Order: sequence, then C-alpha cells, then structure tokens
Amino acid sequence: MRLWLDDLREPWKFGFIGAEWARNYDEAITRLSKGDVTFASLDHDIGACPECTKNNLHIGDMKTPDTTFLNTCPHAKNGYDVVCWMEENNVWPPDGVVIHSQNPAGKKRMQMVIDLHYRPWLVR
Repeated sequence: MRLWLDDLREPWKFGFIGAEWARNYDEAITRLSKGDVTFASLDHDIGACPECTKNNLHIGDMKTPDTTFLNTCPHAKNGYDVVCWMEENNVWPPDGVVIHSQNPAGKKRMQMVIDLHYRPWLVR
C-alpha cells in the first residue's frame, strides 16, 4: 500500500492514485504500524491544533522568508515527527520514502533522517 501524508493536498491530484491518504500524524502512524506500507510520500506541515487554527496562529504573514510558509503549530506533530517515529520503530517502506513538502527547512530535517536509513553512506 502506498501512503500519502498531507493535510490539504489530495493525493490523486499529484498522480498518487489509489494511495491511502493520511491527513495527520496519528493517521500516518496507524497506517505505518500495520506494516503494509510499501512507499510513502510525506508532507512536513500537516495541520494545527484547533486553538491555533481558530486564532490564525498557524498562518504565516508572508512578509519574510521565515513566515512565507505555514508556521508550525507547537501543539501538533508534523512530518518530521513521523519520520522520527519510523526511525525509532524501524518501520521503513521497502520501496522508499519521498518528501513533497514545500517547507525547505522541514524537508531538509526529514531528509536527513530518511537518508540515515536508505543511504547511510551519504551521512557524515
């Protein structure tokens, strides 16, 4: 089974036809825990808690490079937390993991964890 982790973007709009769509950390971990995920495409910013959403604290003001993307809600887990769980539990899809996040800093952190498993010779 292929896994698509994203709170907003629909998998079929990105060619991920027939993928299981997880919209948050808990849904992703539930699917990964079953052990039948063969490939995963992950986003970093996967939502905010109801309080931050209600007060628009999770939306960047678009005035600086640091606030161009969605701000991280400190109360909700993100895609980096998912790959850390994968590392801690040694759960890695055999066909690989890619990151489709538009958050460059989050994507880089996630990729470092993924590379430790799939390409350990790259990590120095």
